[in-house]
Amino acid sequence: MTRKQNSMLRLTTCMAIVMLMCLSIALPKVSAEDNEITWDFGTENAPAEAALTKILKMGDGTTTPNATFEFKFTPTLINGSDDSEDLKAMPEIGTDWIVSVDFENDEKGTTANGTKVIIKESKSLFEGISWPRAGVYVYTVTEESGTYETEDEFKEKMIYSEAKYDLYVYISNGKNGTYVYAVGAIIEEADESNEDDVGSKVDPTPQDPEISGNYSKMVFTNTYLKRTTDGEDDPEDSAFEISKEVKGAIIEADRLFSFDITVSNPTVLNDPDKTYRAYVVDETGAIVTHTNNYATLVPDDNGELYIAFTTDTPLTVKLKHNQKLAFTDMYVGGSFTVTETGTEDYTPRGVLTHGAVKTELTAIEGAPLTVPDPNGEPAYIGEDTDSVAFTNTYKLATPTGISVNDLPYIVMIAVALAALAVFAAIKVRRNYKNDAR
Repeated sequence: MTRKQNSMLRLTTCMAIVMLMCLSIALPKVSAEDNEITWDFGTENAPAEAALTKILKMGDGTTTPNATFEFKFTPTLINGSDDSEDLKAMPEIGTDWIVSVDFENDEKGTTANGTKVIIKESKSLFEGISWPRAGVYVYTVTEESGTYETEDEFKEKMIYSEAKYDLYVYISNGKNGTYVYAVGAIIEEADESNEDDVGSKVDPTPQDPEISGNYSKMVFTNTYLKRTTDGEDDPEDSAFEISKEVKGAIIEADRLFSFDITVSNPTVLNDPDKTYRAYVVDETGAIVTHTNNYATLVPDDNGELYIAFTTDTPLTVKLKHNQKLAFTDMYVGGSFTVTETGTEDYTPRGVLTHGAVKTELTAIEGAPLTVPDPNGEPAYIGEDTDSVAFTNTYKLATPTGISVNDLPYIVMIAVALAALAVFAAIKVRRNYKNDAR
């Protein structure tokens, strides 16, 4: 190899090393442990973009609230400096450092396993921004709490995201000025969207959740809980009712029938100790406080007694003719199952009312009856009062052992047998006359 060739090789090697050093300074450092993280890179003609994603979760059957959620962008670092004078050079993202995402009550989202989910992205965060110079700009992104004004604190609750991200914006010089060369975000604090990923890098590139199902991974998740009742201690304004009626030739008005009842939180509410109130009420609307219905009763603020149900914990409650059990504080999207214990000589029937839909379930005489059907989907609390009306029909046996319910069929059989006997007698008489001739 000639001296000239050696010089060219050394020069080329030095240039490559310098280029690699520059890249190592200009780009985010991604180690072997970070090989699943994708950073969005752009060009001067197609700069990199970023957006944030808002996920709103609520119980099945909940109307989407008209809500605006706001996200704060706080200047944190510019080229490694957090000096207040240096930070003043950082461009404003949003309006007064706030970016908003709006939801409207006609948005349906998707529903699965008792949870309704709506996913929306913000607009591109860098629209209209002129970057003063090349460098690395870091913004801390958080959600502002309290931006949704609830109608009533008992009826509505918004649980805000506590996620926090550091958004890195890499600015490069182009032929016509500065442009966004790369973007990425690091999770500083997590919510349920990314609870196991604190310290990880995520890609904030905007997508289109309504079309592609994908979205920016800078995600903030809120949970919305709603009740449709006005208070905890008014059984006349209930979210869910179980009623009892007895029919038949004899009505045992004082007989108690057993019900195994389980109520559950909406799937969006993770509170295993949550309790709900249920009052036993008679046909006049008066609250029944007899321990025959349930042994342990709890007083409310007015001194009235109710049954406390803990989520996912079955209780056995007894009801008699024209009594009902009224739940006053369940959330929309909560669920329930009710099983009436089978009773000899009684045929059970249950009518489940959910909004405008009525579903009838029956069982054979003396058998238990579960509402909803144990082989079907869970029954969810809606925004109208849901109810299960149980009717038991008594089968009366006469002293001869013949059921009154079967009497019409027995009479028909008897008439048929009598007609057959008359026919046979006439036939025998005719044959006798013919033989006599």
